[in-house]
Amino acid sequence: MRSFWQQGYQALMITDTAPFRYPHYHTGEDTLDKIDFEKLSRVTYGISKVIRDFVGLEG
Repeated sequence: MRSFWQQGYQALMITDTAPFRYPHYHTGEDTLDKIDFEKLSRVTYGISKVIRDFVGLEG
């Protein structure tokens, strides 16, 4: 996250301890073909719903 902050981007990192369970984390082997986009989509939607509910937004 710090690298985003240093460039002026607001950022929040949500992880399930990826560095301890994913051997490719932050290496050259961490490539797009290893991403489960269906799961990523579901998690992203769920997190956005939690944040919207938390701040009182509908939708």
